[in-house]
Amino acid sequence: MLLACLALASFAPLEFRGGDASFLPEMESLGAKYFDGTKREDPLRIMKKHGLNTARLRIWVEPSHGWCNLEKTLKMAKRAKVAGLKVLLDFHYADDWADPGKQPKPRNWAGLTGAALVQRVEDYSREVVLKLVHQGTPPEVVQVGNEVISGMIWPDGKLDYKNPKTWDAFCDLLKAGLRGVKRASPKSLTMIHIDRGANWESTRIFYDNLRDRHVEFDLIGQSFYPWWHGTMEQMEENLKNTSERYGKGIVIVETAYPFTLDKMSGKPHMVDHRYIDKLPFPQTIAGQRQFVEKLVQLVKQTPNGLGKGVVWWAPDWLEQPNKHSVWENLNWYDAHGRVLPAIDALAR
Repeated sequence: MLLACLALASFAPLEFRGGDASFLPEMESLGAKYFDGTKREDPLRIMKKHGLNTARLRIWVEPSHGWCNLEKTLKMAKRAKVAGLKVLLDFHYADDWADPGKQPKPRNWAGLTGAALVQRVEDYSREVVLKLVHQGTPPEVVQVGNEVISGMIWPDGKLDYKNPKTWDAFCDLLKAGLRGVKRASPKSLTMIHIDRGANWESTRIFYDNLRDRHVEFDLIGQSFYPWWHGTMEQMEENLKNTSERYGKGIVIVETAYPFTLDKMSGKPHMVDHRYIDKLPFPQTIAGQRQFVEKLVQLVKQTPNGLGKGVVWWAPDWLEQPNKHSVWENLNWYDAHGRVLPAIDALAR
């Protein structure tokens, strides 16, 4: 019976399969065009046509450049729902990029500390999600923080792994965000996301600390880029150990793979020949698809059916005359905006 269930699970598509569409409005404003074969189409509809079902949208608090603010996020959520996609909302709790190396406090929150900051995180989270609910686009999943392995909203929520008090402060902020989301949309799943997809020891230490402080959430999110995070075998081990220890669904919520290492626009890429020894498949269109096929297979094989999804990061960040894309060789579109076969492998 168990083998039969595993076989069925291996054929069923993942619950969350998609891409981060946060760059799309900016790309389109610069003239980017996307094609399925020879036909120009909305990238969200291309996702749906190829069997994907999830659009991830990041939101910044008050970005000075205007992209990924509340207004644009609401519009993108409507657009995603019209295309037939689920919405995965990614709170950065910052006015710009928040990641392991930086988690900047929003400018207008600068004077808030302690209980006042905790309350602001709860209120802000509730306000944003409630606006999504009221316009008829409740998010299926909400990330409370982005790659928060080092904490969030620094300096207040910055983690020092040797100082338990910093974990208490960080978890108070996480709990506030989680409360705000559930107050606005009780059915939305909540996710805590880190960038240790192939590192079991770091994953265990992080989520053990959350468990010890009774942080209640639904899904574990991981970033996995093989050139930064480790091998696919290490990722497989991490998925197995994480699922068995915490019993929560796991989503690889950020990933990508190059279809070339050569310069496409004459400008540098983030991933180039320096990383070739850490890339397990050829850096070709076929090799990119092979990577996705293997990744999806490993996520599906997570024990107890707890491998829940794979989401590609910035698949549509194309090179534009006025904006260089360091990610152009990691998209699932080529230099001409034509969708690549990797998208189909993700939907399997």
